[in-house]
Amino acid sequence: MARQSAPRVGSTRFAVALRACKEVTVDTQTISHFLLGNEAYTALTRVLFQSIEQGRLRAVVSSITVAELFTLPVEKGDAEMEAHMEAFFTEFPNVSIQPFDGIVAHLAARVRAESKLSLPDAAIVATAQHVRSDAIISNAMRWRNRFATPRLLLLDDYR
Repeated sequence: MARQSAPRVGSTRFAVALRACKEVTVDTQTISHFLLGNEAYTALTRVLFQSIEQGRLRAVVSSITVAELFTLPVEKGDAEMEAHMEAFFTEFPNVSIQPFDGIVAHLAARVRAESKLSLPDAAIVATAQHVRSDAIISNAMRWRNRFATPRLLLLDDYR
């Protein structure tokens, strides 16, 4: 009988933090770690996306994140990777894409002015604020202490 390893303490702490949320905004890096199988974050992204898949958590993704994620396979001409990402955005349950519309653009300008984040980063934060997400799941350390809401859950804090 194969012995299963115990869950990592960070993954358990991350799962506890997620239980306090009903809806999260997931940023570009986090989805990239999940879709491209970054081993350093496998345990954490598995906890996150299992919670989403099983309906314990809803996820919002900014259309800016979608554009950022499709850039790599389009640049490389990698149709397989592009199809993999397309399948994620069209088939993965409990994930919705929030458009970058005029309301979110206005909020992004405010976030950018106050936080000095880049426009894509500010757009993701603004998306989370607009939909009133309970937290943003990210690994962008540069976001720490740049905005008050929503709560920022950084993957590296749980590794």
